[in-house]
Amino acid sequence: MERERYRPRSRSRSRSPPRRRRSRSRSRSPQGYRDRRSRRATGFDQGPAPGGPGGPAPGGNPNPFPGARGGPSFGARPDPATRMARRLYLGSLPERVNEAALAEHLCMALKAVGGATTDRPVWHLYVNEGRKFGFAEFMTVEECSNTVALDGILFNGASIRIRRPNDYVPSEAQRMGPSMPSKALRLEVVGLQAGGFTRPEDDPDRIFVGGLPYDLLEGQFIDLLTSAGGPLRSHTYKKNPDTGLGAGYGFAVFVDPSSADAAITSLHGLRMGDKCLTCRRAAQGQRERQQQQQQFFSAPPPQIQQPIPTAVVRLNGCVTASELSDPNEYKEIYDDMLEEAERYGNVLKLHIPKPEGEASVPGLGKVYVRYADPSQSLRAFQAMNGRKFGGNTVVADFLDERKFDEGSIE
Repeated sequence: MERERYRPRSRSRSRSPPRRRRSRSRSRSPQGYRDRRSRRATGFDQGPAPGGPGGPAPGGNPNPFPGARGGPSFGARPDPATRMARRLYLGSLPERVNEAALAEHLCMALKAVGGATTDRPVWHLYVNEGRKFGFAEFMTVEECSNTVALDGILFNGASIRIRRPNDYVPSEAQRMGPSMPSKALRLEVVGLQAGGFTRPEDDPDRIFVGGLPYDLLEGQFIDLLTSAGGPLRSHTYKKNPDTGLGAGYGFAVFVDPSSADAAITSLHGLRMGDKCLTCRRAAQGQRERQQQQQQFFSAPPPQIQQPIPTAVVRLNGCVTASELSDPNEYKEIYDDMLEEAERYGNVLKLHIPKPEGEASVPGLGKVYVRYADPSQSLRAFQAMNGRKFGGNTVVADFLDERKFDEGSIE
């Protein structure tokens, strides 16, 4: 098909007034031609910044946190309108935090629990090293909400606090996407549990006392602990909601952390009536989860089978048969696809199968781009895979050049 240029394509069905068609001549200045193309709107969403993944988006602010020094940004800029719902506060960070390493750590954890919807969930991360806190901005609202469930995740020996920032407005955020973590997250994979870690429950010096008589009063529980270890900073005495009696266990934190060991020694195994007390540090279960996290993150990452590039990129799921049935619509799609494909190399052929009545057409709904060599098709694959075209997600793969050249497509 002849590579003609037509008016800018709009993916909506509303028709704008006709525009003057560009000249088909290629004899104009190449630089001027490129300038005109760079201003042309297409059906594709915003792609990766020039220079490859990881660079700031064209015209974007490399530091989306006003007043803070710039941290690393990763990939194309997400929708600025949803920024409030895509940011999280990170607290209790260890000293000398490497921002890129922390971002990679969060991405890895989010993928492990099944909470990632993009290849690189963390778009930007800033750390205030002096005060050991930071902010992370995510690619999507859903990934941000899922990361809230990672509260307490270990990083360099520290249990990170993950919270919504002060400017978070729940009523507004709910209109932008999911505001709660998915219930399907596999938090146990990284040694976490639903709800994350909270304070003071995760105080390493908090003790658990079990085997208490059910008729023991809360005041008697406090007296028992203070006699064994001294003044309490906080306590929790569990009761049966149906009877109002004690549930047989409770928790406590002493003013002096060193009192915890003395209380455990004094109370563990102590008989009260027909019961024998059990006393230990409540954080023992947390330490087991932390060890599980350390094992997970110290293990080598799984090897992902990378596709072997050929000179032909196949774009799946980006167009529909109904769109291709309209000749004008087909030309606009062809024009958009060609313009985007030429950004990544020398396009020898672009093929978009057309519907033929009720007949079955091989490759219908797919776009095939034949490049001069595989290095160019690999750049196209990396840039277009996962992108949006007219609201549809593009899934890219490779096709054998010989099959394509012989007309054998699928």
